Amino acid sequence: MGCGASHDSHPAAATDTGSGVVERSQKEVVIGEFLIKKIREDTRPGGVTELRDILNELVESGADINYSDAEKGWTAFHYACDAGERDKVMILVHAGCDTGCRTPAGETGWERAQQYAQRAPTPARQAGCEAVAVFLESV
Repeated sequence: MGCGASHDSHPAAATDTGSGVVERSQKEVVIGEFLIKKIREDTRPGGVTELRDILNELVESGADINYSDAEKGWTAFHYACDAGERDKVMILVHAGCDTGCRTPAGETGWERAQQYAQRAPTPARQAGCEAVAVFLESV
């Protein structure tokens, strides 16, 4: 299920079941889903600054920056890479996300960006994905 927590478990606190699956509390799931939603949907001018502030608060509160969602099993980092959102990728990397984290299909964020730099549906997304890939090569 990617790098983050199991999205369908809701015990009172995060626990390791011994099988390698970490179960998360309802609060951790809500925070993880909120982070992914902010990464995927916030495209307003100035939204990146607000995102950085929100992310810093979440991380300081113990949020799992590598939480994977129920939809695809992706982390916020995967979504930002796939969308070609270099500024968002930079914020996540500087906040300490796992850049080697793989999707359930086995792809890293860098690999997603590389793929879309070649075949994204719009020139803007191609350029964004290329910028993400170049940035990640320097990390």
